[in-house]
Amino acid sequence: AAAAAAAALAPAAPGAPSAEIGECACGGGWRLHLVVTATGFGFGNPPGFPHRAFVQADSVTLRASAPLLALWRWLADVRYPLPLKQTPGYRGYGVFRFDAVDIDGVGLHFEMSKGEFNVNGFVRLLATCEVQHKLGKDTPLPNLLSVHVGTAVGLRTGRANLLTGERSCHPRVVLCVRGAKRHTARTVQRTARRAGRGEKAGEPALAQEEYSGRQGEGGGVSEGGDAYAPPEYYWGEELSLPLSDASAVLHVCVYDGTAASTLLGQWMTTLKWLVLDPSNCEHSALHVERVGEVAGWFVLSDEKWGGLGGCG
Repeated sequence: AAAAAAAALAPAAPGAPSAEIGECACGGGWRLHLVVTATGFGFGNPPGFPHRAFVQADSVTLRASAPLLALWRWLADVRYPLPLKQTPGYRGYGVFRFDAVDIDGVGLHFEMSKGEFNVNGFVRLLATCEVQHKLGKDTPLPNLLSVHVGTAVGLRTGRANLLTGERSCHPRVVLCVRGAKRHTARTVQRTARRAGRGEKAGEPALAQEEYSGRQGEGGGVSEGGDAYAPPEYYWGEELSLPLSDASAVLHVCVYDGTAASTLLGQWMTTLKWLVLDPSNCEHSALHVERVGEVAGWFVLSDEKWGGLGGCG
């Protein structure tokens, strides 16, 4: 690609935004205007695809401007109050304005190579580079995912028995990464007792009695006066899946095995976020043990990825 640039100095326009008027008051009324043109622009394909570029254009022209005072602040790393709507206390260098971006002769190449779509290949390379940068160049990339399936609470009720009207639930957890699947082998149903005096809130103590009421009908009171909530389900199993790349998606599904494998809830995350930002997922409590290792409570959605928090 080839690029050309032109620059000019001019005072701020009479109808300039209020932020630019503030620049004028500070002596920053003069702006540097830039016009940058690149010809033969291309955004590369991953290696092995027929075309070198996924996106290509005959020319790309960018028109931008910035106050001279803002440029000086940027070079000297001097920030001043620049309130934003979402961040009133924000401090910045000034207002850098992009007036126009003109692109001519655009071409997009969607293609396959060795069974992989080029968009997926690009996402895979990007995720791999991000994770490698986070871990360090001398640290090998992870190739195994280990998941401890612990406890589920607040699961949706399964279908009612046509004869007794009771709602039973025997949930099982299925993990999917790419084409690999793992599932839990057993479920232990235990009654969750609300935290009493001296116990941590948000960490329900477990009673030893089996839950005997109908799921979803609230709790009860034991002889000792302890209040009981609907049951929680415990697996305590370690499941492992192979990892091919950091862009793979972990899909967690909870099914009710007593109702023709009815989906009770689901959750997902891209595996790169376990390293880059574990909080970038649906959760109610999260603890990062170390890079790539997290524990917590993760919120389930329904089959249409709605009903967040109402599925367990």
